[in-house]
Amino acid sequence: MDELFKHLHDLLKSLIEQAVNNALSGKVPYPPGPLSPDAKKILTRKQAAEYMQVTPNTVTRYVKQGKLLPAIINGKYRFFEKDLVNFLNSKA
Repeated sequence: MDELFKHLHDLLKSLIEQAVNNALSGKVPYPPGPLSPDAKKILTRKQAAEYMQVTPNTVTRYVKQGKLLPAIINGKYRFFEKDLVNFLNSKA
């Protein structure tokens, strides 16, 4: 039982450290606050890829590179259309 508590303690400590590091680096979970009316169109990874005219794997790569910040809902990436527009405009 002590081993289980130690494992849970270590896991929680790791999650808290990761959350603090993300917050300090500006990578806070999205969305950080209430949604504005113009930010409510939410797309799946496949829809985001179609919108940006790239493959779904490219969208995933952008996320891993920190270029796109998704909302994670039930373990799946979701993207706000406004964020995709901003991303595409920043690449131009």
